[in-house]
Amino acid sequence: MTILEAIECLVRSTDSWMPEAVYTILAEADDERVDERLIEVLQNPELHEGYPLFGAIEVLSRRRSLVAAESMARLVAQFSDLDGGISDLGMRGLASMGAGAMDAVLAVVEEVGPTGHLEMAMVEWGVSDERIYRALVALPDIRPRLAAELLGRYGDARALPILHQLFDAEENVPGRYNLVLTSCALAILELGGGLTPQEKAKLEAMGSSTMSDGGQLGSLVEPHVAPKTPGRNDPCWCGSGEKYKKCHLNADRES
Repeated sequence: MTILEAIECLVRSTDSWMPEAVYTILAEADDERVDERLIEVLQNPELHEGYPLFGAIEVLSRRRSLVAAESMARLVAQFSDLDGGISDLGMRGLASMGAGAMDAVLAVVEEVGPTGHLEMAMVEWGVSDERIYRALVALPDIRPRLAAELLGRYGDARALPILHQLFDAEENVPGRYNLVLTSCALAILELGGGLTPQEKAKLEAMGSSTMSDGGQLGSLVEPHVAPKTPGRNDPCWCGSGEKYKKCHLNADRES
């Protein structure tokens, strides 16, 4: 199969199954016609209802085609609230392109506003850039849970006041698990912050459901119990193997 035949096989496909050989030929082809034709698919609304769109995203993602970054970002923004499958696939494609796609993606974000999926792709790159941070802090108004998760993963401690504000503004129904509160709390911890007593009480009001995060939040809301002081002849708490009276007893008394 030639490159042109593989392109037409994908573009004209009406089947949800595509031979892997077609993907391989197009993904490995050193031919700019592949990018040009598949970008046309991304840009053509008449092809957005069928399989060619999914195939085009898959191939361009495998090719890490930076020339397709802007068209793919526009497609992701277009489908963010309409079709999760297309926007998720496009997001993963942009993530695979790496930070080389940054300017194209940020240009679309600046034009259309926060989407969620484009911000996810940028965080996946694992790079620090002030423009990415600004895009992330614009996200809480439309996607608060996702914003908290992404701000935590991005790793900029400047987001801590935003996360606390988001946490405090979120209404909580006692006994009901709240994803926004949980995501905010985990992000605060991830950035090296801590919860206020009022915030801990708010988490505690969710009850045992706070443990569904794997225990990290549960340890926050449980009351702190001070370790029992060893007896004089007991092994020291530090693990040295010495008796407490010969090790840390005097230091603990002075403290």
